[in-house]
Amino acid sequence: MSDNNVEQITGRNSLSPASPLDNLDRGQNTSEFKPTIPDDNDEVGVSQVVGTNRFEARIGLEPTKDLEGWYDVSKFALTVIPSELCPTGNSKYELEGGQMDQEYIPRERTLSGKLNIISGDSTKIMNVYATWQAFEEREKIQFIEGTFGIERDISNPEFDYRINGTMTSVGDNYVLVLQGEKLDKRTP
Repeated sequence: MSDNNVEQITGRNSLSPASPLDNLDRGQNTSEFKPTIPDDNDEVGVSQVVGTNRFEARIGLEPTKDLEGWYDVSKFALTVIPSELCPTGNSKYELEGGQMDQEYIPRERTLSGKLNIISGDSTKIMNVYATWQAFEEREKIQFIEGTFGIERDISNPEFDYRINGTMTSVGDNYVLVLQGEKLDKRTP
């Protein structure tokens, strides 16, 4: 799909439930974050996120034409708790030019693109840069953890999240399901 045709699907969740991943901060109860593992017939959707300074993203990826090992974002859905990113709580999100690069190091990936945050007649445009590594694999599923930055300046993220989730192989495509919790910049 071309960058302008990235499909955003929200409010639908045809994905089957699965056990929750490890707690986001390895200590707090985050039972409202329950990753779902799609099967071959599932679509990308977003469930309701509960808490503060958190998000959930579901991202469909399909192979990039003529670039082996690279993937383009084909579907994108993001739910963000009202925060500095979207104070009104009713913003819409689109990922433009989203792409996951090839594995340079086994089981490590990055995703980048331009995030359009649409609120009324205003659109805020920010860079997205996420990195993660798999810490466990089961059949077609990689359990991942890493960081997800949203910023104007890639070297200094305004919104930096610790993420965990799953990357599931569905035929030649992938589905990413990510949960993020904002990092406190004051924490060393």
